[in-house]
Amino acid sequence: FVSQAFAFHAPHVIQSTTATGRRPTASGQVQCKSTTALHAVTKQTSKLPTFDKATQRWVSNDSDDDGAYGPLDSLLRFGPKPFLKRLTDADNVEQAVLKYQAGEQCSRLEAECNMDAFNENVQDWIQQKTEEQRGISGPRDYTYLDTQKIVLSATWGVLITSLLVWATDNVLSGGYCASYPDARFCEIFPPSQ
Repeated sequence: FVSQAFAFHAPHVIQSTTATGRRPTASGQVQCKSTTALHAVTKQTSKLPTFDKATQRWVSNDSDDDGAYGPLDSLLRFGPKPFLKRLTDADNVEQAVLKYQAGEQCSRLEAECNMDAFNENVQDWIQQKTEEQRGISGPRDYTYLDTQKIVLSATWGVLITSLLVWATDNVLSGGYCASYPDARFCEIFPPSQ
């Protein structure tokens, strides 16, 4: 599962039962097996991405599909690594999202969140998926956006950045050495006169 999830080659034919044990219902919908709130929603199999053998690319079959969220949400949810990956390598990220969505038969949002989690920390994501398959832990809902965490991170980021800017300005302008002329730092890096 994990080793094949990101190799860009022609996919195996999706059979009536997927690797995770999901089966289409009589109406053509796929009921996801996991217990996350997002997985509990059914997904039309006709809207899942397909692999175009002529172009060797995954193609979204959902006409409304322009992505579940943008790079800024990647930054808020998973930090700078997936954000920068989506900015610098958008096409490969998009192909990975579509491939994951088709393979797992999940929503676009869940696929994007999983790929952002993968790009943020590959080893942790693989470990989580392995534990889910073995039944050691339940499925992790990567789509949950904790607003309290975002507010705390933004507040700390502003405070730390302000402190660093103030300290750098104080040192570079000579204010630190003027206040503490006997400081070891001022002996090594004397202020310019």
